[in-house]
Amino acid sequence: MVAGADGTTYAIGGQDGQSHELATAEERGPSASGFATLPSMPSPRRGHSAVRGTDGRIYVVGGGGPGTPVLVFDPKTRAWTTAAAPPTCYAYAGGAVAPDGTIYALGGETNMYINDVIALAK
Repeated sequence: MVAGADGTTYAIGGQDGQSHELATAEERGPSASGFATLPSMPSPRRGHSAVRGTDGRIYVVGGGGPGTPVLVFDPKTRAWTTAAAPPTCYAYAGGAVAPDGTIYALGGETNMYINDVIALAK
Protein backbone atom coordinates (compact mmCIF):
# COMPACT_ATOMS: atom_id res chain seq x y z
CA MET A 1 0.00 0.00 0.00
CA VAL A 2 1.07 3.53 -0.67
CA ALA A 3 -0.41 6.94 0.14
CA GLY A 4 -1.10 9.47 -2.59
CA ALA A 5 -0.42 13.19 -2.31
CA ASP A 6 -4.07 13.89 -1.45
CA GLY A 7 -4.31 11.21 1.26
CA THR A 8 -5.74 8.54 -1.03
CA THR A 9 -4.52 5.04 -0.17
CA TYR A 10 -3.60 2.69 -3.02
CA ALA A 11 -3.53 -1.12 -2.76
CA ILE A 12 -1.59 -2.52 -5.70
CA GLY A 13 -0.96 -6.13 -6.74
CA GLY A 14 -0.03 -8.92 -4.35
CA GLN A 15 -1.27 -12.50 -4.37
CA ASP A 16 -4.51 -14.36 -3.83
CA GLY A 17 -5.18 -17.38 -1.60
CA GLN A 18 -3.74 -19.75 -4.22
CA SER A 19 -0.48 -17.73 -4.49
CA HIS A 20 -1.38 -16.32 -7.92
CA GLU A 21 0.15 -12.94 -8.64
CA LEU A 22 -2.36 -10.10 -8.99
CA ALA A 23 -2.46 -7.15 -11.38
CA THR A 24 -5.25 -5.45 -9.46
CA ALA A 25 -5.18 -1.90 -8.19
CA GLU A 26 -7.61 -0.18 -5.83
CA GLU A 27 -7.91 3.18 -4.14
CA ARG A 28 -9.58 4.54 -1.06
CA GLY A 29 -10.04 8.28 -0.75
CA PRO A 30 -9.70 10.07 2.59
CA SER A 31 -13.48 10.22 3.10
CA ALA A 32 -14.45 6.99 1.29
CA SER A 33 -15.98 4.06 3.16
CA GLY A 34 -14.28 1.40 1.03
CA PHE A 35 -11.91 0.70 -1.82
CA ALA A 36 -12.74 1.38 -5.48
CA THR A 37 -11.30 -0.56 -8.41
CA LEU A 38 -8.71 1.11 -10.64
CA PRO A 39 -7.38 -0.04 -14.01
CA SER A 40 -5.22 -3.16 -13.59
CA MET A 41 -1.45 -3.01 -13.90
CA PRO A 42 -0.01 -4.11 -17.27
CA SER A 43 1.51 -7.14 -15.52
CA PRO A 44 0.85 -8.86 -12.18
CA ARG A 45 3.22 -8.32 -9.25
CA ARG A 46 3.85 -9.73 -5.81
CA GLY A 47 6.81 -9.03 -3.57
CA HIS A 48 7.04 -5.56 -5.10
CA SER A 49 7.42 -2.12 -3.58
CA ALA A 50 5.24 0.88 -4.39
CA VAL A 51 6.24 4.48 -3.68
CA ARG A 52 4.82 7.89 -4.49
CA GLY A 53 7.30 9.97 -6.46
CA THR A 54 7.78 13.69 -5.97
CA ASP A 55 5.78 14.08 -9.21
CA GLY A 56 2.72 12.50 -7.52
CA ARG A 57 2.82 9.33 -9.63
CA ILE A 58 2.95 5.85 -8.05
CA TYR A 59 5.98 3.71 -8.97
CA VAL A 60 5.83 -0.09 -8.65
CA VAL A 61 9.29 -1.62 -8.50
CA GLY A 62 10.38 -5.27 -8.43
CA GLY A 63 8.24 -8.31 -7.87
CA GLY A 64 9.23 -9.98 -11.14
CA GLY A 65 12.10 -11.61 -12.94
CA PRO A 66 15.04 -10.05 -14.79
CA GLY A 67 14.02 -7.26 -17.14
CA THR A 68 10.81 -6.52 -15.25
CA PRO A 69 9.98 -2.87 -15.97
CA VAL A 70 8.97 -0.30 -13.40
CA LEU A 71 5.20 0.32 -13.60
CA VAL A 72 3.97 3.88 -13.19
CA PHE A 73 0.41 4.89 -12.25
CA ASP A 74 -0.68 8.46 -12.77
CA PRO A 75 -3.58 9.31 -10.40
CA LYS A 76 -4.53 12.30 -12.59
CA THR A 77 -5.00 10.31 -15.81
CA ARG A 78 -5.77 7.03 -14.00
CA ALA A 79 -3.52 5.22 -16.45
CA TRP A 80 -0.51 2.90 -16.21
CA THR A 81 2.72 3.26 -18.19
CA THR A 82 6.02 1.42 -18.01
CA ALA A 83 9.49 2.76 -17.36
CA ALA A 84 12.89 1.17 -17.86
CA ALA A 85 13.72 -1.95 -15.88
CA PRO A 86 16.16 -1.44 -13.00
CA PRO A 87 19.65 -2.94 -13.44
CA THR A 88 18.69 -5.74 -11.04
CA CYS A 89 15.16 -6.87 -10.34
CA TYR A 90 14.38 -7.20 -6.66
CA ALA A 91 11.60 -8.93 -4.79
CA TYR A 92 10.63 -8.00 -1.23
CA ALA A 93 12.71 -4.82 -1.29
CA GLY A 94 11.73 -1.64 0.47
CA GLY A 95 11.23 1.53 -1.51
CA ALA A 96 12.06 5.12 -0.65
CA VAL A 97 12.01 8.49 -2.39
CA ALA A 98 14.66 11.12 -1.68
CA PRO A 99 13.78 14.85 -1.62
CA ASP A 100 15.48 15.25 -5.02
CA GLY A 101 13.06 12.68 -6.52
CA THR A 102 15.46 9.74 -6.75
CA ILE A 103 13.66 6.45 -6.10
CA TYR A 104 15.60 3.80 -4.19
CA ALA A 105 15.12 0.05 -3.78
CA LEU A 106 16.60 -1.13 -0.49
CA GLY A 107 17.42 -4.71 0.41
CA GLY A 108 15.32 -7.46 -1.06
CA GLU A 109 16.41 -10.51 -2.99
CA THR A 110 17.03 -11.78 -6.49
CA ASN A 111 17.65 -15.48 -6.97
CA MET A 112 19.88 -15.29 -3.91
CA TYR A 113 19.52 -13.20 -0.80
CA ILE A 114 21.10 -9.78 -0.99
CA ASN A 115 21.12 -6.56 0.91
CA ASP A 116 21.79 -3.69 -1.43
CA VAL A 117 20.70 -0.17 -2.26
CA ILE A 118 20.20 0.98 -5.85
CA ALA A 119 19.03 4.28 -7.25
CA LEU A 120 16.37 3.64 -9.88
CA ALA A 121 15.25 6.94 -11.35
CA LYS A 122 14.79 10.62 -10.81
